Amino acid sequence: MAEGLRIDAVVNHVSALGCYYFDPEGNRSEVFWLTGRACWVPIVHLIDIEQPDEAVLAEVDKLWERLRHVGMGERMANEPATLQLE
Repeated sequence: MAEGLRIDAVVNHVSALGCYYFDPEGNRSEVFWLTGRACWVPIVHLIDIEQPDEAVLAEVDKLWERLRHVGMGERMANEPATLQLE
């Protein structure tokens, strides 16, 4: 890790994997990698990217299968308040 950067969280947004970090001045930023799975649900699900790539993508696909039916501007039926799905 670069000197002065502190990782806050690595998350599965389904449409992207995001790494949230703080720079040396304390500003929170995100870098992300697009997964190729279209998902309009604003989800934040913690993920361990130390796993093999196949396991990471399997987690992405598992959530995508649950959410892919939700269109842009639509809401999930019984949408949870946090959007951190179990």
